Amino acid sequence: MEYLMTYGWAILVIVIVLASLLYLGIFNLNPPELCTMPAGMSCTNSYLRAGTAPATATTDCGTDDGCMNATFVNGLQKTIVVTNVSVSRNLNSFDGCASAARCTGFASGGVTVPLGTRFSVMLPVTDENGVPMAISSGDAFNGKINIVFYFKDEGASATRKITGNVFARAG
Repeated sequence: MEYLMTYGWAILVIVIVLASLLYLGIFNLNPPELCTMPAGMSCTNSYLRAGTAPATATTDCGTDDGCMNATFVNGLQKTIVVTNVSVSRNLNSFDGCASAARCTGFASGGVTVPLGTRFSVMLPVTDENGVPMAISSGDAFNGKINIVFYFKDEGASATRKITGNVFARAG
């Protein structure tokens, strides 16, 4: 019984010390920044930029706006035309880049992306309701990236959608 009490107190002290260290932030348990897409499309780079104001339908992702920059590679075996890209906390539909005024690196009517080619876009980040968010430095974002596209040889009537996951911390 004496040994059990001694070991019990020792384990309790260790647990309290570890909890204190975690509370004080000694161990950095933040997950790494991450952007994952289904097979055929890859996300090679993404970062979240802090801004003093959210981007809106009438402003692009300027220097003062909180936006996400993402780079994708087409591995879908054919040339595609990307007609919309959006980043949101969930799968709610939002015309992220359907309006070229909203996104840097995006053109009206879409962007033609040959097989194996990269395309980059800077776009507003939206909340659960599709409303652009203000992003402060150090804010974490966990959400979905939606890419709407069609294969160039099939035409715009056969649109498809790919959804990936993103976790980023604003810098």
